[in-house]
Amino acid sequence: MPHTNCTIAFWFKTAAASARLASVNRRPTLHDNYYDSIVGISDGKLQASLARETRSTERSYNDDKWHHAALIVEKGKGFRLCMDGETAATGTTDEMGIWHLWHVPTERLGMRIGPGNGTAVVAMDDLRVYQRPLSEAEVKALLQAP
Repeated sequence: MPHTNCTIAFWFKTAAASARLASVNRRPTLHDNYYDSIVGISDGKLQASLARETRSTERSYNDDKWHHAALIVEKGKGFRLCMDGETAATGTTDEMGIWHLWHVPTERLGMRIGPGNGTAVVAMDDLRVYQRPLSEAEVKALLQAP
Protein backbone atom coordinates (compact mmCIF):
# COMPACT_ATOMS: atom_id res chain seq x y z
CA MET A 1 0.00 0.00 0.00
CA PRO A 2 1.37 3.42 -0.86
CA HIS A 3 2.06 5.94 1.89
CA THR A 4 0.01 8.62 0.13
CA ASN A 5 -2.58 8.81 -2.64
CA CYS A 6 -4.71 6.01 -1.19
CA THR A 7 -8.15 5.26 0.24
CA ILE A 8 -9.33 2.88 2.95
CA ALA A 9 -13.09 2.33 3.01
CA PHE A 10 -15.39 0.06 5.05
CA TRP A 11 -18.82 -0.35 6.62
CA PHE A 12 -19.17 -0.54 10.42
CA LYS A 13 -21.80 -0.72 13.15
CA THR A 14 -21.22 -0.16 16.88
CA ALA A 15 -22.74 1.11 20.10
CA ALA A 16 -19.31 1.43 21.76
CA ALA A 17 -18.13 4.84 22.95
CA SER A 18 -14.50 4.01 22.07
CA ALA A 19 -13.06 1.44 19.68
CA ARG A 20 -10.31 0.97 17.13
CA LEU A 21 -11.87 0.36 13.74
CA ALA A 22 -8.67 -0.06 11.73
CA SER A 23 -4.97 0.42 12.32
CA VAL A 24 -3.60 1.22 8.90
CA ASN A 25 0.03 1.97 9.69
CA ARG A 26 2.76 1.31 12.16
CA ARG A 27 5.99 3.12 11.40
CA PRO A 28 9.11 3.60 13.52
CA THR A 29 10.44 7.13 13.95
CA LEU A 30 14.07 8.14 14.44
CA HIS A 31 13.65 7.45 18.16
CA ASP A 32 12.12 3.98 17.65
CA ASN A 33 8.70 5.25 18.73
CA TYR A 34 5.69 4.01 16.83
CA TYR A 35 2.96 6.25 15.48
CA ASP A 36 -0.17 4.48 14.31
CA SER A 37 -2.45 5.85 11.66
CA ILE A 38 -5.81 4.89 13.06
CA VAL A 39 -9.47 5.18 12.22
CA GLY A 40 -11.38 4.80 15.45
CA ILE A 41 -14.21 5.94 17.67
CA SER A 42 -13.66 8.26 20.61
CA ASP A 43 -16.62 9.46 22.67
CA GLY A 44 -18.85 8.12 19.90
CA LYS A 45 -17.27 10.33 17.21
CA LEU A 46 -15.28 8.90 14.34
CA GLN A 47 -11.65 9.93 14.49
CA ALA A 48 -8.76 9.75 12.02
CA SER A 49 -5.19 10.01 13.29
CA LEU A 50 -2.27 10.26 10.88
CA ALA A 51 1.19 10.76 12.36
CA ARG A 52 0.59 13.38 15.05
CA GLU A 53 -2.57 14.93 13.58
CA THR A 54 -6.01 13.84 14.77
CA ARG A 55 -9.36 15.02 13.45
CA SER A 56 -12.84 14.01 14.64
CA THR A 57 -16.32 14.20 13.20
CA GLU A 58 -18.77 16.65 14.75
CA ARG A 59 -21.50 14.06 15.23
CA SER A 60 -21.47 10.64 16.86
CA TYR A 61 -21.74 7.36 14.94
CA ASN A 62 -22.10 4.85 17.79
CA ASP A 63 -25.85 4.45 17.24
CA ASP A 64 -25.66 0.70 16.43
CA LYS A 65 -26.60 1.41 12.79
CA TRP A 66 -24.51 0.68 9.69
CA HIS A 67 -22.30 3.56 8.49
CA HIS A 68 -19.80 3.82 5.67
CA ALA A 69 -16.38 5.34 6.41
CA ALA A 70 -13.66 6.27 3.93
CA LEU A 71 -10.25 7.73 4.75
CA ILE A 72 -8.72 9.39 1.69
CA VAL A 73 -5.08 10.52 1.76
CA GLU A 74 -3.80 12.68 -1.10
CA LYS A 75 -0.31 14.11 -1.58
CA GLY A 76 -0.35 17.91 -1.37
CA LYS A 77 -4.01 18.01 -0.23
CA GLY A 78 -3.97 16.19 3.12
CA PHE A 79 -6.62 13.73 4.26
CA ARG A 80 -10.37 13.66 4.51
CA LEU A 81 -12.65 11.38 6.45
CA CYS A 82 -15.95 10.73 4.68
CA MET A 83 -18.95 9.39 6.54
CA ASP A 84 -21.92 8.01 4.65
CA GLY A 85 -20.67 9.67 1.45
CA GLU A 86 -20.03 13.15 2.87
CA THR A 87 -16.80 14.78 4.08
CA ALA A 88 -17.00 14.84 7.88
CA ALA A 89 -13.42 15.83 8.86
CA THR A 90 -10.25 17.00 7.11
CA GLY A 91 -6.57 17.31 7.98
CA THR A 92 -3.34 18.56 6.44
CA THR A 93 -1.18 15.43 6.85
CA ASP A 94 -0.74 13.87 3.41
CA GLU A 95 1.28 10.74 4.19
CA MET A 96 0.67 7.66 6.28
CA GLY A 97 4.14 6.17 5.97
CA ILE A 98 4.70 2.70 4.63
CA TRP A 99 2.20 0.07 5.68
CA HIS A 100 4.38 -2.74 6.96
CA LEU A 101 2.49 -5.91 6.12
CA TRP A 102 4.36 -7.91 8.75
CA HIS A 103 2.50 -5.91 11.41
CA VAL A 104 -0.95 -6.93 10.14
CA PRO A 105 -1.21 -10.09 12.31
CA THR A 106 -0.67 -7.99 15.45
CA GLU A 107 -3.25 -5.37 14.51
CA ARG A 108 -6.96 -5.71 15.08
CA LEU A 109 -10.12 -4.53 13.40
CA GLY A 110 -13.19 -3.55 15.40
CA MET A 111 -11.76 -4.07 18.87
CA ARG A 112 -12.15 -2.44 22.26
CA ILE A 113 -9.49 0.08 23.32
CA GLY A 114 -7.77 -0.54 26.63
CA PRO A 115 -8.03 -3.47 29.03
CA GLY A 116 -10.50 -6.19 28.25
CA ASN A 117 -10.80 -9.66 26.89
CA GLY A 118 -10.38 -8.69 23.24
CA THR A 119 -14.08 -9.03 22.46
CA ALA A 120 -15.10 -7.32 19.25
CA VAL A 121 -17.38 -4.35 19.84
CA VAL A 122 -17.75 -3.36 16.20
CA ALA A 123 -19.34 -5.18 13.29
CA MET A 124 -17.42 -4.49 10.07
CA ASP A 125 -17.98 -5.35 6.43
CA ASP A 126 -16.57 -4.75 2.95
CA LEU A 127 -13.10 -3.41 3.84
CA ARG A 128 -11.48 -1.98 0.69
CA VAL A 129 -8.00 -0.54 0.14
CA TYR A 130 -7.36 1.55 -2.98
CA GLN A 131 -3.96 2.65 -4.23
CA ARG A 132 -5.35 6.05 -5.18
CA PRO A 133 -7.51 8.75 -3.62
CA LEU A 134 -11.15 8.22 -4.50
CA SER A 135 -13.21 11.15 -5.73
CA GLU A 136 -16.34 12.28 -3.90
CA ALA A 137 -18.49 10.59 -6.57
CA GLU A 138 -16.57 7.32 -6.18
CA VAL A 139 -17.01 7.38 -2.40
CA LYS A 140 -20.75 7.96 -2.82
CA ALA A 141 -20.91 5.07 -5.31
CA LEU A 142 -19.59 2.74 -2.57
CA LEU A 143 -22.84 3.36 -0.68
CA GLN A 144 -24.79 1.53 -3.41
CA ALA A 145 -25.21 -2.23 -3.37
CA PRO A 146 -22.79 -4.04 -5.74
